Amino acid sequence: VADPASAVQYVTPKGVTVDGFLEACRALLRDGRGAVVWALLWDTGINHDGLPHTPEMLERAPIGDHEQRVQLSVNGARFFGGLYCKQRGDRVHDMWQFTPECPWASLPGLPSPEQGLTAAQFLTCWKALALYEPRAVVEFAAWWGYKGDPALLFVLKPPVDARRSERDWPTTLRVMVAGSTGCGKSALLQRLASPAKTTDGEADDDGHSTVPGGRGPVVRALTVPRPGGDVTLVLEEVAEADARQAAEAPEVMLAYDGVLLCFAPSSDRSVDFMYDVVPALAAHAQLPVAFAITMADVPFSDTPRPVAPDAFLARHGFAWCPFTVTAYPERAQMLGIGNDIDALPATLVEALHDIDATRVPVVTTARKLRRVLIVTVGVAVVGLTLR
Repeated sequence: VADPASAVQYVTPKGVTVDGFLEACRALLRDGRGAVVWALLWDTGINHDGLPHTPEMLERAPIGDHEQRVQLSVNGARFFGGLYCKQRGDRVHDMWQFTPECPWASLPGLPSPEQGLTAAQFLTCWKALALYEPRAVVEFAAWWGYKGDPALLFVLKPPVDARRSERDWPTTLRVMVAGSTGCGKSALLQRLASPAKTTDGEADDDGHSTVPGGRGPVVRALTVPRPGGDVTLVLEEVAEADARQAAEAPEVMLAYDGVLLCFAPSSDRSVDFMYDVVPALAAHAQLPVAFAITMADVPFSDTPRPVAPDAFLARHGFAWCPFTVTAYPERAQMLGIGNDIDALPATLVEALHDIDATRVPVVTTARKLRRVLIVTVGVAVVGLTLR
């Protein structure tokens, strides 16, 4: 290669070939132009191992746990938003030919890139990925030319029990969607995710991914407009057995910003699940819990036993009616509940931001005695006044 500039043709999007690029570098090295090779590798972001990122870059990605919540920062949102604009939107489905795979292939349930994504859907997927796999965000950002500090792509927020003001709340909320097997939670999430087609595969009856080789949970991500800034709602479908175990583990529940408990009155199994899980959830005093009435995929009982969830939940300090919806509007009148499925995301976001909206004071013996005392004193005062 006589002119170093001619080697650039091997790294342009239209003419990129691994063999050609390597041959250009070898030719430059034979000519004693090691500095030019180094400059080419730096300019293309390719390191000595052939990857656009180094282990040190990946180690700069924060790790989310029960002590801190990781979300995409404003800088990260701007980078990926600019990336979408650079691809002109309609070419997003072709972006992955220069990377190992779709970034969120490990999170079944997110919109499929092959079908084309809107700018909002594209950015929402990156926000969801930042919750689960921050290292993947750094990795793929490097593939598309990011050379800044990987830590600037993220911002850390305190867990739900350590938030004291609105500034402490993340703009990406992770919600556990729990329910018994076959209670209809999968249908509820599919209704919320339509009309966008999701990545290959769906969840089975127990919330497990049916994607061949799927590594992550089945999630649905939605962006909800809210005064002060949009909020991304990441709904994570959790299997029945996993939900039972998580409810008993405080460190696991602190990884979530709230719980959406699906309840199918026509299913004995769903009723038993609610009676088992609610007392455990009540122990997490700072965790918002909302409820959704669903229709069981397969009724487990032809004669469901009578259930009074409002009284049961009130005994454990939970509100029942304000955040109850159904994925089956045609049955809403029979169930006596609201039927606007589109209102669920916005209503759920407000519930997560206001713990008092999902909790009611538990009526304890002390509160009962105090009420009796107040009434007695009031009656006595009125009696003395009338005399």
